[in-house]
Amino acid sequence: MKINISIEATPEEVRETLGMPHLSKVQGEVLEEFAEQMRTGQMNPEVMAEMMGPTFQFGRQFVETLGRSMESMMKAATDAQPSKDSKS
Repeated sequence: MKINISIEATPEEVRETLGMPHLSKVQGEVLEEFAEQMRTGQMNPEVMAEMMGPTFQFGRQFVETLGRSMESMMKAATDAQPSKDSKS
């Protein structure tokens, strides 16, 4: 036997029906505090890494790899330029 039930309701209506709390105001305040800490430079990088979890870990590895690549390209470009002393 197969029974299908279709309910049309907004997330807010479901939340009210199940008695779940409205957290949008709290989430907004937390995000605003987080943004303020980032703007003022008060955010601890370790805390930020922990909050972002695996997504941030991947992003951090990507940025570190990109940084190393750019550093090696800059070094290669600098080494390839003739020095000012060798022109004399």
